[in-house]
Amino acid sequence: MVKDFHFAPLSVPIAPLGMSVLPSKQLYRIALKIRSTDIPKTLDDIQSAWRKYASFYPFQFAFLDDTLDATYKKEQNLAEGFGYFTLIAVFIAGLGLFGLSSYSAERRTKEISIRKVLGAGIPQIVTLLARDFSRWIAVANLLAAPVAYFAMKAWLRTFAYRISVPLSAFIISTVLVLAASALTVGRQLLKAAAADPATSLRQE
Repeated sequence: MVKDFHFAPLSVPIAPLGMSVLPSKQLYRIALKIRSTDIPKTLDDIQSAWRKYASFYPFQFAFLDDTLDATYKKEQNLAEGFGYFTLIAVFIAGLGLFGLSSYSAERRTKEISIRKVLGAGIPQIVTLLARDFSRWIAVANLLAAPVAYFAMKAWLRTFAYRISVPLSAFIISTVLVLAASALTVGRQLLKAAAADPATSLRQE
């Protein structure tokens, strides 16, 4: 009798398993734990012993880590695909946000100049310009979070043993999105806020 253990992918619940010691003539598969110091020599020794005691079966071997890797290859490919698509989406969103910030700063040049003439400082101007972007980014996160939560929950349900979707993942992602957005539009907002109001009003 041994404790329950996983002998199938984690998408399958642990099922009953019977183990028995077979006579040497019926031996066709064994599991060995070997040292990684000299694997080729170890395999040669194992093959010699196999030919001596079980020569009626061909000698074939596989490493457990390779077997596990093949078992979860689909999940690994899915994670890589999501990673690449995420990078592309972030890049496209960054370009759009950069263009939108440039357009907004250009469109509100006269307003910014008048506010500076009336005594507004650069922090106040930057806060004013960033408020609109922060509002839309917050709305986007609020809309995306439930979709991501239910999608992840549906995917995790395909596993018999799983974790719950952590709330910290959504908090961290929101903070990262805000930080990336600040880096994207920050230079444009600072440039617009630091512009000479006299030059801007003269052009207007």
